[in-house]
Amino acid sequence: MHGPNAGPPTHSRVRLSQRATRPWRAYHYFICPKRHNDSVRCTRRAVRIERVEAGIQDLYTRIGLPAVIVRSLRLSVHREMAASTAAAHEPAQQAKRTQERLNHERDTLMQAYYADAVPGTVFKKEMARLTDEMVATERQVDTSRKQLADVEQILEDALTVAANCSLHYQAAPDFVRRQINQGFFDKIWISEDGSVERYELTEPFAALMTHGSSAMSQGSNGVRSDLLAKAGDLGGNDSTPTSERGRGVNVIDMVELRGFEPLTP
Repeated sequence: MHGPNAGPPTHSRVRLSQRATRPWRAYHYFICPKRHNDSVRCTRRAVRIERVEAGIQDLYTRIGLPAVIVRSLRLSVHREMAASTAAAHEPAQQAKRTQERLNHERDTLMQAYYADAVPGTVFKKEMARLTDEMVATERQVDTSRKQLADVEQILEDALTVAANCSLHYQAAPDFVRRQINQGFFDKIWISEDGSVERYELTEPFAALMTHGSSAMSQGSNGVRSDLLAKAGDLGGNDSTPTSERGRGVNVIDMVELRGFEPLTP
């Protein structure tokens, strides 16, 4: 991506290209497709891929969460999970009452049928209706429980990855690095020297990083401010647009149940 100081056109996508200096030697670089466009000529110079990789590696080093912050976030997530479980208790109880009512209706219907008080066609129709409602109710209960469990697992996995993102990225082969980048970031802005100027995180990392950044700046949960100062700047610089944009954060509400499979080699 173009940076804001790169000259027109800004914020354009770049493409990966290759140039051979000798028959046996070639190098790869990122270049704006509009650089050779006569109608809209881009003045931005090409950037060697090695510089971009070094810039992204440095970004992962800066945004990685220290272990002390991860522990704090894990406690916060568990508290939110407990609150969400309590909030989901009433719908679960209501579903249970619905199940009891349906069971009672089914028992009454069967007794009436065996007493020849209900025609066979009516019995079959009512039994089918009750069975469908009972299956739907059980599915609703199971789905609610599974969603909470899935969210908790996704957040736990995300915390583990966020704490070691630099090591994961450094050790990964090229094709896995691409998947890691897609899992962490919606967009990355690259400057002409290959460093990262700005970025936008995906969820749940944007929410987790915002929680972590807040804890680091405030020294909350008993964390000493002098220790937090050594952790670095999570946002890169003051102009870094994250996907949070200053809004309040509820980590659980922001988690998509798609997980983040691209982050696991």
